[in-house]
Amino acid sequence: MNLKYLIAALSTVVASSAYSASFSHKGETITSSTTVKTIDCGNYTIDLNHEAFSFDYENHIPSNFKIKGFYGSITTISKQAVIQPTGIIIPSPNNLTELKDLYPKDRTYLAGSAVCSGNKIIVSYWSGGNCSQCEAFVAFDISGSKLLNPAKATYSHFKAISK
Repeated sequence: MNLKYLIAALSTVVASSAYSASFSHKGETITSSTTVKTIDCGNYTIDLNHEAFSFDYENHIPSNFKIKGFYGSITTISKQAVIQPTGIIIPSPNNLTELKDLYPKDRTYLAGSAVCSGNKIIVSYWSGGNCSQCEAFVAFDISGSKLLNPAKATYSHFKAISK
């Protein structure tokens, strides 16, 4: 891995841990942790950041940490995909004007995985549950520091690029 990408990934982890969420339970401070999975795309990487509390405290997490419209584990408090070294946060389908009418308004989609090939990125999102509307796939073109042409994709598109 290129040194600048390693530094960017470590910076993300350090920055994330500096701003960890926390709450008190029985006099103990419970702090979230962040994991980062990095997808190497050649000239850039995609960091998949996942911030969550330990499952040990699943029944004690305050409601202010729950993500409205996300039906997955309440221990998850943030998931996002970030392009490095530019720091571009890849938006959820809920936040894309061009696509938001294609997805249910009552569901929140969080980035789960990503694939890339050249300047094409496809992100797989999940909103919890096991249903036809629980997953979303969005394709983007990347040009420099811009994401262009967001388009609804399918699992077949995702798998085709991941090979």
